[in-house]
Amino acid sequence: MTSVTDSVIFRNIFSSPESSAIWSDTTRTSYYLLFESSLAIAQARLHIISQKAADEIVKFCRVQNIDFEELRIQTEQIGYPVLGVVKQIVHNVNAIEPSLGEWVHWGATTQDVTDTATVLQLRDTLNLVSEALDK
Repeated sequence: MTSVTDSVIFRNIFSSPESSAIWSDTTRTSYYLLFESSLAIAQARLHIISQKAADEIVKFCRVQNIDFEELRIQTEQIGYPVLGVVKQIVHNVNAIEPSLGEWVHWGATTQDVTDTATVLQLRDTLNLVSEALDK
């Protein structure tokens, strides 16, 4: 992908290292994982999923656990990254106990995850704008 923020000449005019970090693959994926872990916690509290499933989902939902090369491949095959992230969580939680990972993403849609992550990135970006205006 080529954009003005990829440009060596223009990237610091239209962006900053801080805003680029907010819109990075790592941050977006971190927010996907935050969504999935928060969903599991809430669902366990409501007895929708087991506490054990929630605990294992939460344990895996750290960006360091994501295989970004596999995520790239999955995204190219599917067309969007959320399902690739969910598949990695399911696979790893199922490795703890078969079928336990099937509770990942329970009742949620890809759009729920995507919209939530995007709103969090927008919030972070607006915080940068607010800080710049304060200065």
